[in-house]
Amino acid sequence: IRELAWAAGFLEGEGCFRPSSVSSVISAYQDYPEPLIKLQAIFGGSVKPVMNTKGSVWRVCSARALGVMQTLFPLIQHGGKKTEIKNELYRVTHLPESKPRIAWNKGKIMSSEFCQNMRAARWGKPWSTARIAAQLRKVG
Repeated sequence: IRELAWAAGFLEGEGCFRPSSVSSVISAYQDYPEPLIKLQAIFGGSVKPVMNTKGSVWRVCSARALGVMQTLFPLIQHGGKKTEIKNELYRVTHLPESKPRIAWNKGKIMSSEFCQNMRAARWGKPWSTARIAAQLRKVG
């Protein structure tokens, strides 16, 4: 639980919860990678250096990002971040149920694989404390 509270506070201040053109994304940028590595240890995702800066970015996408959003939503106090999460969860849960071969996204035709990935993202689940503990044991 302590890790979740830390992650919620950190991402409330430094994180970004948003859709991309193909999936849900949570990211955070820092000049020093230590907090990003801690996020990676808790939730997975990737930590990569940002070109032409001294910083790094942690990013988690798709169903995993939705699970993290659902897990942290009750712990986040700030209205703006809470609204970002609520909007993204609403967007994903209100995708059409049918199986279209194409979809429109900002005027672009998206592939059927894109549509299937977006429907699959609905099954992102909140992380249990047991799942977080197992993730932390994996990394040491």
